[in-house]
Amino acid sequence: MPEDAFENTLSRRHFLVTSAMLAAAGGLGGLADSLGQPQQHQTPQAATTQQQLAILELRRYIYLRTGRQPVITGNIHQLDAAELVVGDKTNAAVAKLCAGQAWQQQAMNLGPQEYLLQSMLLAGKPRVLIVGGDSIGTLYGAYRFIELLGVRFYLHGDVIPDDRLPWPLPSVSERGKPLFNLRGIQPFHDFPEGPDWWNQQDYLAIIGQLPKMRMNFIGLHCYPAGPVGPEPAVWIGPHQDITPSGSVTASYPAAWANTARNGMWGFASIKTDQFCAGAALLFDHNTYGPDVMQGLMPEPTTPTQCNELFNRVGLMFQAAFSWAKRCGIKTCLGTETPLAIPPAVRLRLKAAGLTPADIATVEKLYEGIFTRVARACPTDYYWLWMPESWTWEGNSPQQCAAVVGDVQAALRALAATQSHIKLATCGWVLGPQGNRAALDRVLPKDVPLSAISRDIGNTPLDTAFAAIHGRDKWAIPWLENDPHLTAPQPYAGRMRFDALAAHRYGCTGLFGIHWRTKAVAPNIAALAAAGWDQSWAPSNVSIASISHFPNPQAAKDRSMPIDDFYLDYAAAHFGPNVAKEARDIFCEIDGPKMPRSVTWMTGPGDIPAQGAPWSSVRRSWTFVDRFAAIAPRVMGRSCQERFLNQLNTFRYAREQAHLGCLRASLDSAVQKLLNKTIAPAQRQRQLKQALAIRLKLTRHWVKMLRYQLAAVSTRGELGTLANLEQHTRTRDQFLNLHDTVLQRELGHALPESANPVMTYQGEARLIVPTLRTSIQRGESLELQVLILSDAAESSIRGSLMWRPLAEETFKPIALEHIRRRVYRAKLPPMPKRVEIFEYYIQADTGTHTLSFPPSAPQQNQTVVVVPA
Repeated sequence: MPEDAFENTLSRRHFLVTSAMLAAAGGLGGLADSLGQPQQHQTPQAATTQQQLAILELRRYIYLRTGRQPVITGNIHQLDAAELVVGDKTNAAVAKLCAGQAWQQQAMNLGPQEYLLQSMLLAGKPRVLIVGGDSIGTLYGAYRFIELLGVRFYLHGDVIPDDRLPWPLPSVSERGKPLFNLRGIQPFHDFPEGPDWWNQQDYLAIIGQLPKMRMNFIGLHCYPAGPVGPEPAVWIGPHQDITPSGSVTASYPAAWANTARNGMWGFASIKTDQFCAGAALLFDHNTYGPDVMQGLMPEPTTPTQCNELFNRVGLMFQAAFSWAKRCGIKTCLGTETPLAIPPAVRLRLKAAGLTPADIATVEKLYEGIFTRVARACPTDYYWLWMPESWTWEGNSPQQCAAVVGDVQAALRALAATQSHIKLATCGWVLGPQGNRAALDRVLPKDVPLSAISRDIGNTPLDTAFAAIHGRDKWAIPWLENDPHLTAPQPYAGRMRFDALAAHRYGCTGLFGIHWRTKAVAPNIAALAAAGWDQSWAPSNVSIASISHFPNPQAAKDRSMPIDDFYLDYAAAHFGPNVAKEARDIFCEIDGPKMPRSVTWMTGPGDIPAQGAPWSSVRRSWTFVDRFAAIAPRVMGRSCQERFLNQLNTFRYAREQAHLGCLRASLDSAVQKLLNKTIAPAQRQRQLKQALAIRLKLTRHWVKMLRYQLAAVSTRGELGTLANLEQHTRTRDQFLNLHDTVLQRELGHALPESANPVMTYQGEARLIVPTLRTSIQRGESLELQVLILSDAAESSIRGSLMWRPLAEETFKPIALEHIRRRVYRAKLPPMPKRVEIFEYYIQADTGTHTLSFPPSAPQQNQTVVVVPA
């Protein structure tokens, strides 16, 4: 077995956990007998945040899976009572348990990030040892043990089985070692589906999920200027305009996506109360965007407002990146190279007698950038992105020289500021055409080189990665692409393929570029797991077979075996009794095999007019009805909720395709009307047909939105609603493009039924779009709650019910109404004695009682309080 693979005596495949399998696994029978009343866990006085978090998380998840709280310790003085012992290899309690064991040397030889899970008997009593090569390895080991109990982790939250585990728990003997030093995500700013609409709570929640997936990197890209910028993630200016705290005193207009912004990426500016089918209920402002832009949309205009936006963003990133550091996660910000200077900054430079194009001026601007980042929101890395045009248009030698000169100026600026920040490169290409590895020869070896894959991920990883030696190199596959951004994109097989290629090319980092979170759950799970274990790879896979393809379609179709992955995914989400059937459907549609309902026309996720009739196109979507047929056998409230969410997502995508066919039919019918030579009677028949199609188009638009509303549960899906309404329906005039012609032929206005209904007519739902499962001591937890219902506002009442973990009495906190169907609940900072608490939310609409999570109050949402 290779040294860098899992040493796992349980399984070398995804561990499919069911109650029956766990009951049969045996090995810790005595553990059940000692788990009675809740026990106080013990942490060594000098424990790090990661080790403290590991113990708290084990206590929380074992309680969720079993209803019991074992004694968990990292303290040598508590060993007699302990059932689980947790610590890094330097921990005295760990050393005592390891002494004389056959696996002692294995534990003591663990490297950074590595872990060992080991069942054992001590004085006739069963124990589980979780030991890390360092503190973060300890935390990874804890989360891996929790996975073996059936829990699955994703960016949008956790998936916890409905049923409780019977005792005994399974015996474990597993060593984990990462295949890449850095593993993580690259959420891309530019669309509302992505981090443009993340608030501070979203960053904290998503960052909190990364170590659960054994990932440790988050990197952000910022458009600094040009037709799609500036964005406020990175401020550009001289260091004289920065206060000691990192606030800026001079800046320029910048913005992220918001509903008042007009023309960006094909989005029209419209008020959210114009969103149809009840979608407006989920937005608390007519002008909607991220919290940092409240009162500043579509973009700030005065100097004070411009500064305010950058300073708000700085504070948000400061909170997010500080939390990331505590969780062992590296952070990164960056802009494109050569540095694009915002127009307002150019004017100020010229007024000061400086030439913006002068490399010395650029160097001073980089000094300002790095100084501000270090003071306001310290990051570990700052990456400079190769120009996007290089992937589509190529580059000249002069352009390549300009990039090298710009990067060298940034390196000099870093040295001048004496910043701890490390410089890296990234971009749409790894390097210039002709020799994509060329930067390896001209940049210092401590500068990591990275790139996202070309052609929106259809092109495999650049083989030039293999030609780069003696430095860190980071591969960034596409978890999803932007042309298909409003539709499902399952790419688990491609993620495995690209992860395998990255490992074979010697990459030290593996990240995924994305916008949405829940929508890419299979993809991010496959990529995260492939950062640790690639035992699923066929034994005959060679470098040649993963780097050379006979044609572009073969490259696009690249994949790896995924049956085991989707069996595990389906069992966790929908239950083991339907796992095989669900798995077969996911395998059938994974990758390019998924029928496409949207594309890029004027922006991301347009619904195109389909060339074929619906009677033909619908055959590609028969899997939706086969998936629906599974529904009666899905057991458990959480599994049923997840199943319906997935089913409605599939139905929504199918309805997009249907709309494309209807729109093509309408285009054709109107084109015939424009033929002046047809007879009057024929014209009337054609007009009647065109009008019928137009009215049907509206009905199916509403139907599509209702399916999407039935699946909305995250911030990204709110962004999808905005995309559909601002972009496709309004800017593209998907429904009303031909209305002028139809009204002229009719001689009067179209009937009212040509307008989509505005009211919500679906099932009542309770949605919490942002779920944090850990907060810091002294911090209050604020939740946004969305109640999607056709009930009158005055009839809706709701409460958040909370209690310290496993205590008897819940305490109510009334939901505060904000606007429309948006509510808020705020828990005060927890008393010192409370280390874990649980809550659920209940709402009464007058006709329905709604609960979140759906398994409440038997199984509730839980949160750990991390010591300061």
